[in-house]
Amino acid sequence: MVDRFQKKEVAVFDLDGTLLINNSYKVFLFTWFIFLILNRRIRTVHQLFLILRKRLIKNSNRVATKRKVLELYFKDRNDLYEKYLTSILFFFRRKSVVKRLEELKGEYIIILATAAYCFYAKPLAKKFGISKIVCSTYGEMKKNKECNGLEKLKRIEANYGFTKFKYLFTDHIDDLPIAKKTNHVFLVNPAVDSRKKMISYFKSTSKRFDIL
Repeated sequence: MVDRFQKKEVAVFDLDGTLLINNSYKVFLFTWFIFLILNRRIRTVHQLFLILRKRLIKNSNRVATKRKVLELYFKDRNDLYEKYLTSILFFFRRKSVVKRLEELKGEYIIILATAAYCFYAKPLAKKFGISKIVCSTYGEMKKNKECNGLEKLKRIEANYGFTKFKYLFTDHIDDLPIAKKTNHVFLVNPAVDSRKKMISYFKSTSKRFDIL
């Protein structure tokens, strides 16, 4: 599978908080809610409100809540909305990291590894000029699963055959399984907790890391 790429090294990019300055799921929720109101989908707005209300008041399971939101969305999926969503998400790109991405293209194999949903992550990857991606699918969300943490690494290995990486760009400790297989990690505006844990790990190894 990887024979024609053997001479090229791999750079892995996270999406939320890394290539994007924000959380793509929150942007999806907000823009979809606005889209529903503008198109007078009152019944769907009410159903969405009840799902999110249960999450806030009863502290229901995060992944289960996302599953219910997706089930509702896919009952009335809209191609025009998804085009707008892709453009809106791309607007919130982190330009400093995108610049690094552009510099690495051609010389390195680029993989986008994200827990974001494939229905908008794949068009967004295409907009970034990335052809290889692992992401959370609707089918998996039905089983309360996400492409997160160790699962990202497993999918990269299964889908593309790569087990070691030259660079990783991420903002979160969840990508530690990939970081352990990477020569040089860039921590992109990490939260305090992720920053402390990642730095603690790197100080115990000979791996190189930088904070952007």
